[in-house]
Amino acid sequence: MFLKNKEKTIRLIQAAQNRWANYIQQIGEAKGNPDEYTRLTKKMLAELYGFEHSELDPPILFKPTLAIKKPVRTTYNETLSYFIGGEVEEDTGFALTPWEKVEFHNDMHITVVDSHCVLAMGRCTFYNSEQKPQRTTADYTFGYRLVEGKLVIFLHHSSRMEEPSI
Repeated sequence: MFLKNKEKTIRLIQAAQNRWANYIQQIGEAKGNPDEYTRLTKKMLAELYGFEHSELDPPILFKPTLAIKKPVRTTYNETLSYFIGGEVEEDTGFALTPWEKVEFHNDMHITVVDSHCVLAMGRCTFYNSEQKPQRTTADYTFGYRLVEGKLVIFLHHSSRMEEPSI
């Protein structure tokens, strides 16, 4: 049950976001080792996404940052494909990019939907010095459900933010 204490709820969200960011970095670091990056990605999905903890149908709604031809994913395999490639033709493996840093900005907005559900909205930046541009910024909305004291994602919407032209 979500606490009425907003600070504690924010700390739970930040902990979930930090775990997600750490997985994205670890998966990119394992790029040359398909067995390892597949293992890490499956572990991330098991720990952070609500596929196993949902009575919802579909269990999650996922709108990935760079997805165009298939902009919404609802299955485990489609979600796995976005992160490391595979089932969906356009997927090249977003998490296989060696992101040096993934930063959730602290200006997030939250709303508690009910005793087990919270929405968080804000901005996230991915940094990679080998790319042009060297960063990708996305606006996000995550829907979390509280399961066994941890937050799991049931809604993940991310849209690339266009960098202003100067």
